[in-house]
Amino acid sequence: MLRELDVDFEYVQVDPRKGELHRPEFLALNPAGKLPVLVEDDFVLNESVAIVLYLAEKYRQKGFLPHRPASACGGVSLIDDLVVDTKPVACPVT
Repeated sequence: MLRELDVDFEYVQVDPRKGELHRPEFLALNPAGKLPVLVEDDFVLNESVAIVLYLAEKYRQKGFLPHRPASACGGVSLIDDLVVDTKPVACPVT
């Protein structure tokens, strides 16, 4: 999603096969020990749909969410496609 929005970010690789989801520094971000995680300054957000909706709203001018409420369902449909087709593991550059 961050690439689609053309936003600078830092990608941080976390390898579940190496137990990195259970390292203390990761669990401090997501106590559930699951991916994805979005970190922006002191703001941490988990879960794909929440992350994508947050980014779509934050960068509304990029057009992922329509300005007219009646057409918002199309935007949510697009977000659903992004969540299903994307492997989001990234942190925006702060």
